[in-house]
Amino acid sequence: MEGEAVQVAVRNQIDTLSSKETEILRTEKASDLTKV
Repeated sequence: MEGEAVQVAVRNQIDTLSSKETEILRTEKASDLTKV
């Protein structure tokens, strides 16, 4: 059970980080698409 809690906590941290990163990536990809 403890292992699961740790996995969930790590996953939540990764989610918050990745959400910020994906926003940046999305804006970069969008600008790339508009360039083309």
